[in-house]
Amino acid sequence: MTQHIGIIGGGLSGAAFCVAMLRMPTEDTTLHLIEPEELTGGGIAYGLAAPWHSLNVTADRASLLPDDPDHWWQWAAIHGPQLDFSQTATANAESYLPRKLFGIYAAALLYEAEMRSAGPRLVRHRARVDALSRLDGGFRLRLSDGQTLDCGKVVLSVGSLPVPSLCLPGLDEAYRLGRIFDNPWNLDALAGIGKLPGIGGLTDAHGKSRVLIAGTGLTMADTVMSLRRVGYEGEIVAISRHGVVPAPRSAARPGEPVVNAQARPLRLSRLLHQLRQSSRQSPSGDWQEVFESLRPITRSLWENLDDDARRRFVRHGRTFWDAHRFRMPPETAAELQADQQAGRLHVVKGRFIGVAARDDGLAVDMRRRFAADSETLHADALILCTGPRQDDAEAVLLRDMQQAGLIRPDASGMGLDADPDGQMLDADGKAVPGLYSLGPPLRGMRLECTAITDIRNQAVDLAQLMAIQSR
Repeated sequence: MTQHIGIIGGGLSGAAFCVAMLRMPTEDTTLHLIEPEELTGGGIAYGLAAPWHSLNVTADRASLLPDDPDHWWQWAAIHGPQLDFSQTATANAESYLPRKLFGIYAAALLYEAEMRSAGPRLVRHRARVDALSRLDGGFRLRLSDGQTLDCGKVVLSVGSLPVPSLCLPGLDEAYRLGRIFDNPWNLDALAGIGKLPGIGGLTDAHGKSRVLIAGTGLTMADTVMSLRRVGYEGEIVAISRHGVVPAPRSAARPGEPVVNAQARPLRLSRLLHQLRQSSRQSPSGDWQEVFESLRPITRSLWENLDDDARRRFVRHGRTFWDAHRFRMPPETAAELQADQQAGRLHVVKGRFIGVAARDDGLAVDMRRRFAADSETLHADALILCTGPRQDDAEAVLLRDMQQAGLIRPDASGMGLDADPDGQMLDADGKAVPGLYSLGPPLRGMRLECTAITDIRNQAVDLAQLMAIQSR
């Protein structure tokens, strides 16, 4: 009997899983890849990236084939120039290559695996999943195009989970007047900021235009680059609670792990102390070697922390961990640094309080960290770089699944609860047979699961598990 596997989401996680399954010698298996966008493999991170956005890892760390670590950069050197990515003609293992091209690479690899597969069959559905319910022995998926799919197994490859929306007095009116931009990947919208009526009128006494950005992570860095490429020459102010910007990536390679991943009990404070001490004592003086050494053992370290320690990490340490762990490509860091030195980019520690909008601009109230009083920043626009919106279709699906008791958040609040194989746990903490996830939704269970190699390895492991189950 043919087993049917539904894959919800055709970004990198979904494409990587399909590639891994198609390379398995499993027969009588049909994969249903459900993705509303035409290009699979890209998602937000790669499919919506602009040509000037680079991967934040060197090319030798981004192959989607675990048995061929040079596959990505060698593919890019051949196909990149043909696709107008001329800089890839000299690609090598140490190159930081375009994210947009990587999305095309993932799609091409999936197509190649599909054409060569002698086992599973791939069926593509250009639609959304509007509802998912349990059946005896599987699940029923209702698609936005009116189709209904019955699948024995389902994989939630939905990418990054939504974050709470920015709730500010006056925000709805600012949206209505076209002063809030919640999609930093929309280049046409960013280019339109400079054409807004009243540009420079509400900014400062000298009439200099200003754009505010909510968030100071990697998306902020991409947005600054995009604003400059589309011709915006005004001041940019990026604001977040901690004001922490990702560090520039160095050429550091991993040394020996500085901590014992199996030590029990493992205390968070002790772990952080060891990391700081080892960073200061690094022979090369580069703390990034210490962080790189943790890659093979991060999951074990995380799993050995109790729930309370994980929650404390999320509250107090996650921002700083992410800024050191998810670093910027050197070229991106250099561009932002030049903007800061020229006084065109400012990073502020603070939080938004409210916004007042009118036809000629915004007056945004914010309070700097540790300041007693608030202040008002005048700007032409506010760009939200804080994560996926809660009203996105996949976010609505996950909300409905949680309300139905099919899934639940993990104890840390960073993702979905699952067993070690990535099988979802229901509202009662029981495994839901046949319902799996991989990639960012499992961050609360694994911490390290969003990098390209992490997603690739999870996809291979899950494909092997399903191949064994089908025998």
